[in-house]
This record gives sequence, structure tokens and C-alpha cells, in this order.
Amino acid sequence: MRNLKIAAAVATALGAASAQAAVPTQSQSASTPFTFYMGGSSAAVSGFGSAVGADLCVSGTLASYVTNPSKEPSNGAVPNVGTPDFRAFSCTAAPGKPAAGNTITIYYRAEGGSVVGAYAPLNNVMVEQLNLATALCLADATTANQFDCATSNNPGGVAGQNATNSVVGNSPANGPADSYTGAVQKHILEYGISDVEPGALGNTKGEHFAGGGNDDPVKVYTFLGADATPNALQSMSHTLLFQQSFGFVANTNLGIKDISSAAVANILSGALTDWSFVPTSSGTMVASTPTPIVVCHRDLGSGTRTAADIVFGTSGCNPYGNGLALVDNGTVADSFSTGDVLLCVQANSNSIGYVSIDNFSKVGASPFGSVTALTLDGRTASNLLTATGGWQYAVEASANQNVNATPVATTPAFYTYLIPKLQALATAPQSAQVNALPTAGGNTSNIGLAGVQTNGKIHVTSYLRDTGSLKGNSCNALSAQ
Repeated sequence: MRNLKIAAAVATALGAASAQAAVPTQSQSASTPFTFYMGGSSAAVSGFGSAVGADLCVSGTLASYVTNPSKEPSNGAVPNVGTPDFRAFSCTAAPGKPAAGNTITIYYRAEGGSVVGAYAPLNNVMVEQLNLATALCLADATTANQFDCATSNNPGGVAGQNATNSVVGNSPANGPADSYTGAVQKHILEYGISDVEPGALGNTKGEHFAGGGNDDPVKVYTFLGADATPNALQSMSHTLLFQQSFGFVANTNLGIKDISSAAVANILSGALTDWSFVPTSSGTMVASTPTPIVVCHRDLGSGTRTAADIVFGTSGCNPYGNGLALVDNGTVADSFSTGDVLLCVQANSNSIGYVSIDNFSKVGASPFGSVTALTLDGRTASNLLTATGGWQYAVEASANQNVNATPVATTPAFYTYLIPKLQALATAPQSAQVNALPTAGGNTSNIGLAGVQTNGKIHVTSYLRDTGSLKGNSCNALSAQ
């Protein structure tokens, strides 16, 4: 009898532990008081959820909600161009973490990209976020604990899908004014993330800074409040998080695998407009007959675009005047997400585009079978190559604080905990474009070591643009530190 009682007690304890480790329901995720609001960089969000899950959450409890997944719940297909990117991450907080034992939910708006991550905190404006209380989100067929949330941009006949439980609108039409309706909610951002330091997204009035005003996104995004100078943006409370690497993709019809930095600079500035004038590594031209170049640009305000403008156009970095800004050739519309860039390159046989290098793993197979990753100057992109000084298209992402937000009691402690964890090598996002910084999160320099410090997919970089302030200046060349 005693053994039976012990067995029953053990079973009860195991059952309780199992219940505690369950993924929160959507209702629990929507109603928890431990809710936090972030947004900005779409490149950074790819590893953000995994970083949160690995460090903050009880193992196995992280649920990810996405409107722009690799599949849409309504039809199982790739999202249509312009599908907005709203996300949420929810789990049971692990012992010793903020809100331990409770359901926590982090809303992360990737829609709009880095512009939102800089201007929304600076101006303390309300922006749309996913609303889990009303959204229709269905379990993904292949990715455990991912829930794909319906949008009007991908109608497909899911029972019950309507204008209330879907995010209604698309990025080109609704993004500039943030005029989405349906399963969205307005909220301020407590922290934003930008792919570059916030000053690089400032206007041309007054100060000289990286970007030169060419990537001032308030010209397009009218909902983000007053325009700002580089000094105003750079003076906001912010700290660098980690380094990210970017690269180039092209349509396979062009038959190229490599492109030079000089050719990229001339293509992006508009000086080269035809592939018959672009040399290959063997000295021949990419095309033997006139073949117009199609550039699949990101939208103004994208950190990926801003980084390309600065790295390849030295925009804002020339003391005698701005470099040439990226030129929209008008043949295709700007892409409002990385997925849209890949779809653009897939659809246009003479095209080239730029993305964070973690997306290289997606090309060459359906739905991006006609897209190939390019080497640059004969070098294959990787975060390890960046960490050792061999890849130049890399910048440092920034966490930008909204100092005017009115926090709930748990908010300050949550971000005081989270930001250093996103910086530290042991807990930074495990994404193929990310490297940890030697000057942040308790990391140490690689100087004196035989190689670079590594954790899983990421490394401590030996080369960065920041000079130790953790405030950033993308005009600086990558230098050993």
C-alpha cells in the first residue's frame, strides 16, 4: 500500500510538472498581465524568438505566433507579396527569470522594419501590434508550437476567417499609414530594435551622420510622429545588441554565382543599369546582349537597405558631401519584407536583391528555386567570415528605449534582464547572420586567442564598426577590436 501511495504521489508530481511545462493557450497568452511590446528590425526577429525561448522560458513552452510565415494557414502556400509581419512570443517564465512561473507574452512588430524600431520609441507613438485576443491562429503543420495567423492578404477559405480575426491590409497599401484593421491592437513600443544605430535613420537637416538623410523613413511612414535629425535619434537611450551580416541574391537566369563590390556599388547607385556592362570574375560580361538590371530593393526605412546604402555608397560618410543614395529604378516596387525580396528575385529573371545571410538557406528550393546566393569578390558570406574580418556588409543592431513609456511594475526588470541576454554570446539569438560583440553583454575580446569564441551558430566578432561606446557609427570601417 505504501508503495502504491508513493507511486501515486510521484505520478501526481509528474503530472503537475507536465502541466506547468505546457505551451500556454492563445487565450492565456492574450490575457496575461505580463505582456511586453517591442518591434523593428525584421532581420533580427528571426533569432529573437529562439533566444527568448532558450533563456526566459521553461523548456518546451514557447509558442510563436506569426502573420508572415513560410506557409499561410488558409492555403498552405507562400504568403502573397505584401503580407504584413506581426508576431508574438509567449511562454511560461522559468524559475529565477522575470515573472517566473507566469505566462509572459512579447509582441514583436517586424512590420515596417528598423524605422519603427527607432522612431516609435523616440516619439512614443502608438503602433499596431498583433491582437491575440481576436486573431485566428492555427497550428503550423510542420513547425512545432508555431501558430500561423490569418491575414486578408492570403484568403483561402479557412472556416470562420473574417475581417475581425484576420489582420486586414497589406504592406504597400497600409504600411505607410499603419492603417491595418481586424486582429490588431494599438500600443506604444517599450523597446525598438534597428539594424543600424538610430542616427543613421535621421534627416539631412543640420548634422552630418551615416545615411546622410537618404534613409530618412518618415518621408514614407507618416504614422511615426515628427521627423528627427541624426543627433536627436542618436541621443535617444540606446545600446548596441549584436552584429548582423547581409549579402546578395540573384535570379538563376543570369547564370552568375559571384559579383564584385564595385559592381554592387554601381548597380545600387544607378550608375550600372544593364547586365551587359557588368563584368564577371572571368572578365566577360554577365549578359552578351542588352539586359536591363532589376534591383529588388527593400523599402525606405529598412535597416538592410540603410546598411547597403552606407557600406556600398558611403552615404553620409563623405566629409565633402553625401555619397550616392540607393536608386529605385522603378521597374519593380520596393519590398516591405525580406520574404518579398526573395519573391521579387524569384519572379524577375534579370534581378538582384539583398537580404540578411540567414536567408541564404532558403534559396535554391521551392518556393525560391530560381534564386541563388552570390559570393562577393569571390568570398562566401558567413558570420564567421565577418567575425574574422573577411566580410564587409555587416553592421551592428541597436536596442532603442522608449523613455517616455509608462511601464507596468514588471517592465523595467524585464528589459534590464533581457537586453544583456540578447548581447551575451551564451544567450544571443542563434541565427546565422548574428555575431556577439566583444564589448557588450559581458563578452570578452578574441585578442590573444587562436580563433574566435563560438557558441552554436554564432561567434564573438573580432571586427566591428563601433569603437567601444555601444552607440554605433556605421561610417566607421570594420576594425579589429
